[in-house]
Amino acid sequence: MDKRYRDEYGRLTIRSDELSVITKEEGLAYYTVGEKYLCASDNRIYECVEMGENIITFTSGKFELSIDKHSCGTFLPDIASEGMELTKV
Repeated sequence: MDKRYRDEYGRLTIRSDELSVITKEEGLAYYTVGEKYLCASDNRIYECVEMGENIITFTSGKFELSIDKHSCGTFLPDIASEGMELTKV
């Protein structure tokens, strides 16, 4: 998959703080309570269980994953670093 904001070697072409700002609203629209997401880093399926004030929380059995709302767009499948994607299933 081609990744946005990355060069042919997978390196970011903009600063990560800029990327967080640019992709925040897209990330907030993508992650939805009750939806399930495959986490590439541990190959588990997590359910989005809470959209808190600053944190989005996912669970998979006894495992929990939390991401900051301000950088949630950086975990989108076509943006995240290889292996860090959260892909809707």
